[in-house]
Amino acid sequence: MNTLSLGITTQQQTINAKRPLIETEQSLQKKDWSTLHLHEYESLEQIYTKLYKAGTPSLSDNDYEIFVRTFHLKRTAQISKIQKSKNYVSVLPLNDLHYLREFFNQCHQNHSPVVDNGTYDFVCFEISLRESHLSSIVEKLNNYDPYFGRTLSDEILVDLISYLEKNWKASNVKTSNYVFDVVSHEASVRGQDQAILPYFKPPTHWHPQYVPYIEIPLLPDTEEWNRIGNFFCSRLDGKANVLEIVRIQNEGLWRFYSIKKSQIFQTADDELALFHGCSSMEVIQHIKKFGFSRSYCPGGSIGDGVYFACHSSYSNNFPYVCVHSDGSRQMFIAKVLVGKSDNGRYGLKATPFGYHSVHSLPTMYCVFDHYQIYPEYT
Repeated sequence: MNTLSLGITTQQQTINAKRPLIETEQSLQKKDWSTLHLHEYESLEQIYTKLYKAGTPSLSDNDYEIFVRTFHLKRTAQISKIQKSKNYVSVLPLNDLHYLREFFNQCHQNHSPVVDNGTYDFVCFEISLRESHLSSIVEKLNNYDPYFGRTLSDEILVDLISYLEKNWKASNVKTSNYVFDVVSHEASVRGQDQAILPYFKPPTHWHPQYVPYIEIPLLPDTEEWNRIGNFFCSRLDGKANVLEIVRIQNEGLWRFYSIKKSQIFQTADDELALFHGCSSMEVIQHIKKFGFSRSYCPGGSIGDGVYFACHSSYSNNFPYVCVHSDGSRQMFIAKVLVGKSDNGRYGLKATPFGYHSVHSLPTMYCVFDHYQIYPEYT
């Protein structure tokens, strides 16, 4: 699985892939280059060469020879695997395929081809096929679907960043800043989670589940029903008749939330149960399955993030609350990692350095990272 420590600078409309830098620094210290991808070898070789010409080599001559030998062996092994099975190209990152195509072209120009025309054509076909798929993804993102990025696998997200970077530089793809923002945020969030073990422990009160997502209607007069219902009513102006409480058991969202919690709690351990009203049933279903998205909250009074109320009475107002045809109303109670919180302000795009959220107390909090939120009940 490719590590997704990646970012996009929307203002400059360029993409920076941080994974090679982070991993090559670790590889440089350990002298372990065997884990790198081909395009990372190429980037690292350029860095080594530049430092050597500048009179500040970072490797000894012996280490550099080992690095080059490792690079060539890795490249030879990859080419051999492709020749044995054309299906092998499907597991290679898009950047590696671009590197191989360029390498094959150079060898052909030097009259020393290393593969037959069939292998070369197959690599080119895989690039074309994958970029056609990525083009359709960009088109969907351009249609302002804030949840679509979360449905992508790690491998496709890595390829998407490579594709955007390559085509933006060549001005081949007209992409809005919104797409760069969505992809950047998703890659950044996933990248921060790579150091955590994939196993996570669900809450002990969850029902056993054999699929990643289920909804559990609570039984009236149970401890959990009374606790959540009393909490809701205590934050509401006036009385309310609680008709239904549904616990959301979403393993994927809970895992990311748990990872984020372990990171934030290293410096600040403030986790709150807050309220969120949403007037659209369609968006409510998206939130339960894919989590919250700040893309629905532009131009907010304390920042362009996801808003949560300290009191259910606030979320119970129009236009926030969802009102059903029978007059009943629906909202979320969410776990929110507010961490260290600062005062918010209009136009804020992210939390100030060192903070995890912003607020306007005693009314609301605003969060910019959707994995700091878990939609627990509705």
